[in-house]
Amino acid sequence: MKKSFMTRALATGLSLAMAFSLSAATNVTVASAASTPAMASKQFAVRVGGATKTYKASAATLKKFKITKATVGNTSKATVKVASSKKGIKVTPGTVAGSTVVKVTFKNSKTKKTTTKKYRCVVKAKKEDKLTMTAEAKGVKKIAVTFNKAVDPATAKIVVKKGAATPTIATTTYAADAKSAELIMGTKLTEGTYTVEVTSGTDVLTADITVQDEKLTSFELVSANLVASAKVSTRATVSYKALNQYGEMMAVNEPQVTCTFGTTESVTSAGVDKSGRITIAPINTMLTIPGTTGTIVLVDTSTGVNLNTTITYQPKAVAAEATVYGIYSTKTSKLVEGNLTTGAKVSDYAILMGIKDQYGSDMTPKDVKDSEAEVTFNAAPVLTDLNVQNTSVTGDETEVNHEGASAFLIPLKATGNKIEKAGT
Repeated sequence: MKKSFMTRALATGLSLAMAFSLSAATNVTVASAASTPAMASKQFAVRVGGATKTYKASAATLKKFKITKATVGNTSKATVKVASSKKGIKVTPGTVAGSTVVKVTFKNSKTKKTTTKKYRCVVKAKKEDKLTMTAEAKGVKKIAVTFNKAVDPATAKIVVKKGAATPTIATTTYAADAKSAELIMGTKLTEGTYTVEVTSGTDVLTADITVQDEKLTSFELVSANLVASAKVSTRATVSYKALNQYGEMMAVNEPQVTCTFGTTESVTSAGVDKSGRITIAPINTMLTIPGTTGTIVLVDTSTGVNLNTTITYQPKAVAAEATVYGIYSTKTSKLVEGNLTTGAKVSDYAILMGIKDQYGSDMTPKDVKDSEAEVTFNAAPVLTDLNVQNTSVTGDETEVNHEGASAFLIPLKATGNKIEKAGT
């Protein structure tokens, strides 16, 4: 009996001790987990230009803790924004790549004790888009090249090929943002496939263009006014343009013209830089009332391209607007950039002027002269002896195309053959 009792007592004691030991071990384990909150990731990573990413706390941490705060520590070039959420923190990349520290504050839900831990955050550089390009024929001598991002105009090289031939590029003009370029070819683009090749750094890109020969696609009146002659009201003129598939002016033979106002007296051909002119005469006196409308039809007999439109009889044209474009070099056929200098040969330069009538149409020197308009030139030289040869339009001035508009030259003169004095 005595032995049995002692055995039972010892067993009971051991059982209680084991129970206590296991319970104590369990309590220690829980306390350890609660004291070490952590994020699931040891490092955060985002990319400049990328989206905001959310990084969560570990599953064990979320059972006992809440994230109450997230801040950016000392920054080493990198820029990033952080914000806390229920289950983690949101990391938003800035514009500068690099590495920084993010401080995350955890709060124990039971003890209310807070713990702050540091994590490394890497902001990766923006992933560069691969350079791409497209090319398109925009004119009979014009090609437009477009890039998805800027290239370096100083180092980029553009070549145009057609089979084994390499047509000359007369000019290459880049846009201000360097994301596109306009190529003006030395000769017209003709039927076939052209390949535009662009070399930019280590990138070599190509794009094919399918081109058709230039063709007439439409006629267009410069103004829908049939303007009476300056001297005879029963004779009137209207100007027209011939346009190719790109909407550019082109040279064509004279179209066949019929007009309800009367007989077609003459037709001059339209060109790349000039409009054609149609003269209708004689016109029935009954129709020479300003505002009277009629119809004119232009037909290109070789292609069938035509224009059938309404025109209105108007009084004679008179000079209504004059524009001085600047000093023109007769040697380069271009406007002079900057100023003339002493010693310049006077005969190499002229004033470039354009005049429009009350209908908005360009006037030739002969138009101005015939209209009997009082257009005079009153130069007022200061210090210099430079002046103009004629004080009014003679009708014999040289015509020049300026950006698609008709203009003419006003000759200069000086005391000698050269400009001898500086001044305004």
